[in-house]
Amino acid sequence: MNQKRSEHLQIRGLMFLALITLLMIPHHVLAQQSQIFADQERIHTVELEILGVSMPFSIGYSYLLNDKWSFRLGVGYFDIKSGETNPEILEKYGDSFIKATNLPVTASYYFGSGSHKLEARGGVNLVYFSSSTLFDFSPNDAGWSISPAAGASYTYLGTRFLASAGLSLNLAAWSADTNLLLFPGIRWGVRF
Repeated sequence: MNQKRSEHLQIRGLMFLALITLLMIPHHVLAQQSQIFADQERIHTVELEILGVSMPFSIGYSYLLNDKWSFRLGVGYFDIKSGETNPEILEKYGDSFIKATNLPVTASYYFGSGSHKLEARGGVNLVYFSSSTLFDFSPNDAGWSISPAAGASYTYLGTRFLASAGLSLNLAAWSADTNLLLFPGIRWGVRF
C-alpha cells in the first residue's frame, strides 16, 4: 500500500511539474516574441519632409509608439522675397519679404498591417513669422501663431526606411486672412 501511495505521490508531483511547465511555456514564448519584436522594431525615425505640414520643407524626428501610433516633432524654415524692382515701392517699403520658422507637432495613426499602410495624422504647426507690407502684413509684423494641421498619405514603413506620399491640410492663421492650404507632401526617413 505504501508503494501505491508513493507512486501516486510521484504521479501527482510529475503532473504538478507538468502543469507549471505548461503554464510557464506561454509566458516564456510571449516574452521571447516580445524581445524579438523589440530587437527587430526600429522605433526612432529621422526624416525629411518636402511640402507637407511645414511647407516648403522640414526635418523631423518621429517615435513609433506601437504598430499603430507614432508622434512627430519637426523644424522647418522658409524665406520668400518679393523680387520687387519698382524703385518707388522699394523706397517706401524696402525689400519685401516673409520669413517663417515652423515647428510641426503631429500624431499619426496607421491603418493596415505589414509595411504598407495608410497614415492619418493631425496636430499643430507652431509658426514664428516676420514680414513686410507687400505680403498683407503690417510693416515689420512678427509673432507666433498656432495653426491646425492634418494629413493623409500612403506610407511604406520598412525595417530601415520610411517613405510616404500624400496630402497635407494646413490652416494658415498667421496672416490677416486665415487660409486653408492643401499641399501634396512627401517624406523620407531612416529608422533606427
